[in-house]
Amino acid sequence: MKKKIIYLFIILSLPILFSACSRVTSIEKEGAPELKKIRISGSGSGLNILSSVIELFKEDNPDIKIEILPGTGTGEGIIGVDQGVLDICLGAREMNEEERGKYPDLTESTFVLDAMVLTIHNSQSIDNLSKENIVDIFSGRINNWKELGGNDAEIVILDREESESSKLLLRKYILGEDLEVDKDAVLIHSAASMDEALELSVNAMGQTSLGMIKYKKLPVKALSIDGISPNEETVRSGSYEMVRRYGIIYDQVKLTPEAEKLIDYLHSPEVKSALSSFGFFPEDDEL
Repeated sequence: MKKKIIYLFIILSLPILFSACSRVTSIEKEGAPELKKIRISGSGSGLNILSSVIELFKEDNPDIKIEILPGTGTGEGIIGVDQGVLDICLGAREMNEEERGKYPDLTESTFVLDAMVLTIHNSQSIDNLSKENIVDIFSGRINNWKELGGNDAEIVILDREESESSKLLLRKYILGEDLEVDKDAVLIHSAASMDEALELSVNAMGQTSLGMIKYKKLPVKALSIDGISPNEETVRSGSYEMVRRYGIIYDQVKLTPEAEKLIDYLHSPEVKSALSSFGFFPEDDEL
């Protein structure tokens, strides 16, 4: 009988205990401050640059959660900002006339300039290629480094999608619109994967960011093209042509205080100094 009474007491007490636990959990949830979010996407290479300087902002603003989403490309990032899915798009190009007309509330400012470079492994003795050499490599007419004064090894072409910003620059300034890339070229689908492939393949040539070579300490060299090497002077003067102007694109009407704070941080002297040390060329002028 005594056991039954104890058992009955426990059963009757459970709702009270669960109710108390529920109230405690509710109080804890109410007491915990909700983190403000900043959602960012856009150019994959632009997001890589952002990641190189974002940690200090996170440390100074623990109440703000930065969500760097997978790269969508500049065009899709612009749509995401317009639809309110993103707070900021990191663009690898300026908005075109059609986009400016379609999204009048969107604003863009220059974040940083970066040279898009063709690179080969440091073990290769070649430092310069002509535009004609590059066309011959991508078309498959030249397929051994020995033909250009390098090692006796087959050239591995690492290529990007036609819609990607680095490939657009390569088409515009060197390959032309009609050149058919050699069928044996290896198609790479992200900036990070390209850097990994360049690091691992001593006979490859591919496209990457000048700044990322230094930031990631990649064992590759940026080639001069027709005797013009990519550096701050040639990038800013325009004599080195393949330059990406990364912009911060946002909706000036929907911009949250947290996103505005991040944009101010990205234009700060501290960030500009850090970017310069990595081999990028910061600017904060309006596009």
